[in-house]
Amino acid sequence: MPKAQLIADTVSELYSDAEEMANQPIGTLTISAPKALSQDLLAPMLAEFRARYPTIRINLASSNRFQDLTKQSIDFAFRLGPLHDSNLVALNLSPVKYVLAASKAFCDKYGEPSHPLDLYQLPCIRNHVEGYFLPWHFAYRAKRWRSPASQI
Repeated sequence: MPKAQLIADTVSELYSDAEEMANQPIGTLTISAPKALSQDLLAPMLAEFRARYPTIRINLASSNRFQDLTKQSIDFAFRLGPLHDSNLVALNLSPVKYVLAASKAFCDKYGEPSHPLDLYQLPCIRNHVEGYFLPWHFAYRAKRWRSPASQI
């Protein structure tokens, strides 16, 4: 009977282990995000997620390049700017606000612009994502102006 009891105990233990594994999420989660977001925001969040769900493997693709999310088997992606593929579902997490700034030396050399269109005539640094310039949005005294989005 000791052998029968050992077999019964082993089967019971295997059943218990299988039940426990069935209640834990398992697999690989592939996430794509811009580099700055990956380093500053996602890294600590993913560390906490990994501690909570140790059976889930996380692949974080940190890149500022445009990627075809469907062809690369990416489960979840963080992106700035417009959604290029209408088959994807997007949730707006947060607006990104930029500040227009110039040094005193720049203003002394080029003058202060009086209208946002003047900026096109000045040397400047513009944020872009893989060849797509993010449009500028300006608001001043209830007036709003938006630049067209453009390609490099």
